[in-house]
Amino acid sequence: LILGPTHPETLNSANNLATVLWGLGRHEEAASLLVTVLEARTTVLGADHPLTLQSGNNLAATLPPARAVPVLREVVAGSDRVLKIDNLHSLIAQRSLASGLYTIGELEEARELATHVLDGFLELLGPDHQEARDIADFLTTVNRDIAIRAAARTWEGLADG
Repeated sequence: LILGPTHPETLNSANNLATVLWGLGRHEEAASLLVTVLEARTTVLGADHPLTLQSGNNLAATLPPARAVPVLREVVAGSDRVLKIDNLHSLIAQRSLASGLYTIGELEEARELATHVLDGFLELLGPDHQEARDIADFLTTVNRDIAIRAAARTWEGLADG
């Protein structure tokens, strides 16, 4: 039985193969295959289907942060529409976006999103769950870096004045 290149099971296998390729250090092949899976799932299942959103998240993980953030914004928007904003999968997508925003220096937006994710994880998973602890640690890092930036601007202003 041949399922065809856009059959959901074929796409699941391609997604799994991309994960294996990534693990083997064959990053360009993995990213290329993930683009193919994302495009096919978008066409076959629709842009807001959970598997399409998962493919977008997987692809974003292979991209440099500046290229990953727009993909993650689309994943978060789709997750929020389909799964609702406080669904665990939506929160995980939001966490990925917050991390990407932090990496490209968008600290205020990263803090806002990470705060929301922390609140959601605390509500859904409780304060002792590792996901809640990890996002709390991340939020601490973001807040520290915001404070460091503010202090640097203050010192620059003093030096200029």
